[in-house]
Amino acid sequence: MSAGKSINLALSDRGWRGLEAVGIADEIKKIAIPMYGRQIHNKDGSQVFQAYGKEDQAIYSVSRGEINID
Repeated sequence: MSAGKSINLALSDRGWRGLEAVGIADEIKKIAIPMYGRQIHNKDGSQVFQAYGKEDQAIYSVSRGEINID
C-alpha cells in the first residue's frame, strides 16, 4: 500500500492507553517508531532540540498505511 500524502499518527500515553483498551497495542508497537523530540530551526540558522518529555520518553510515529494493511 502506498503511503500517499497521509500524515503519520503520533501516539502519546493517552493514545497507547486507548489501543490497549481495545486490545491492539501490541500489534501497533511492532510498527511504531519512537520520536524523542523535535529539532527547531531558527531564522538565524541556529538549531535547538526540544525533547517531548523526560529522558527516554517519546511519542511514537505510526504509518496510517501500515495500520490499514490486512
